[in-house]
Amino acid sequence: MEKYFGIALCSLSSVFSGFTVASPANVTPEQEQQIARVSDLAHQLADELEQKKVLVDALNHLEQQVANLFTANQQLSDRQTALVDAQAKSAAISHLNDEASNDARTSYAVGAWYAENVPEQTQRLASIGKTMDVQAFAQGFNDKINDRMQLPQDTLATALADLNRQLQEATRAKHRKQSQTLLAAAAKEKNAVTLPGGVIYKILDKGKAPAVTDQSDILFEFDERLSTGEVLATRETRSSQVKRLPAPFRDIFKQLGLGGSATIHLPISQAKDMPAAASTTPPEALSIVTIKVIGIK
Repeated sequence: MEKYFGIALCSLSSVFSGFTVASPANVTPEQEQQIARVSDLAHQLADELEQKKVLVDALNHLEQQVANLFTANQQLSDRQTALVDAQAKSAAISHLNDEASNDARTSYAVGAWYAENVPEQTQRLASIGKTMDVQAFAQGFNDKINDRMQLPQDTLATALADLNRQLQEATRAKHRKQSQTLLAAAAKEKNAVTLPGGVIYKILDKGKAPAVTDQSDILFEFDERLSTGEVLATRETRSSQVKRLPAPFRDIFKQLGLGGSATIHLPISQAKDMPAAASTTPPEALSIVTIKVIGIK
C-alpha cells in the first residue's frame, strides 16, 4: 500500500509544484490577496507532498533494513544452533568409557597414537630451530578432517618441502659430526691403518694357516653397526671368492688366516663396496664392521 501511496504523492507533487494562479485583469485588491493566498497554499501543499514522498522512501528503506536484519539474525541463530550441536557432540566424545562403541574406542586410540608422536615431531622441529605450535597443529588436523582447509594446497606443499629439506640437512650435519668423531678416534688407535679412500681398519687377530689368498673361497662372519648406534647385523655369515671382493676388503682379508679378524670403519662413500649391509647406511653416517674368517678352501 505504501508503494502505491508513494506513487500518488509523487504525481500530485509534480502537479502542484508547477501550479501558478493567474491574476485576471480588472481584479480588486482583495481578490488579488485571495489569489496570492491560494498560490501560497498550493506551494505549501506541493512542499508537504514532497516531504511525505521523502518520508515514504525512508520508510521503505527502513523496512528493507529490518528485513536484512531479520535474515542476518536467522543466520546467526542457525550458526549458534550448529555450534551447540557440535559442542554437544564433542562433549559426548570427550567422555568415552567402557560402554563406548568399538569404533569409538578404536578411533580414540588412533587419536591418542597421533598425539604420542607430537613430542617426537616437536624435537625434530627443535633440531632446526623451529617451535611446534600445538594449537596450529590441532587446527590443521581438525580442518583437514572436516575438509575446510584455511591455507591453499600449494602453500602447504611448499611448507612441508622446506621442512623436509631442513630436516635432511640437519640429519646429514649430525651424522657427519658423529662420523668425523669416530673416524678421528679410530685413526688414533694402535696399529690402525688409514687408506686413501678414508677407510680405517685394524687387524685384531691375524689367525692361523692357511692364509687367505686371491684364489681362496672364504666363509666369514661379520657384525655391523652405524655411527648413529643402529645395529644392522650381528654374527651374520657371507661367503665369497676373495678375488671377487672389492677393494679394500680384498686386501684386508689377504692379511688374515683362519680365525683372523679385523675392524673396519667405512665412510658412506665406500659403503657401496661393502659386501655386508652397509648399503643401507644413512647419508653422512659411518659403518663400523667387524669381520672374522671362519672357513677357507
